[in-house]
Amino acid sequence: MNAIPFDTLKFANWLKAVGFTETQTETIVEIQREANNETLHHAIHDFHLDDIATKRDIKELERDIKAMEVALKRDLADVEMRLRRTAQSGALDITDRPNSPLLRKAGFPAG
Repeated sequence: MNAIPFDTLKFANWLKAVGFTETQTETIVEIQREANNETLHHAIHDFHLDDIATKRDIKELERDIKAMEVALKRDLADVEMRLRRTAQSGALDITDRPNSPLLRKAGFPAG
């Protein structure tokens, strides 16, 4: 967003049609152009328009979150499987953490 659309030629023609001179018209058009640019600059700053996410940004973020969720579920399933194997081999002592959510999810009863 670099400029506010503004038809300077149309504006200049209106000014001339109501009696402004060429010099007056050029001056007024330039003042209007500067005012528009300043307004845009303030709007970008005041409303943090540079920080607004687009629909594309949101879709990319949703895809990233979904990919992370899939990876986390896969990793959790792997950890649960290894935990079960370790517990079945007798190498796991769960007496110090009987209420662990991970142990309960892996099928061990709460302490």
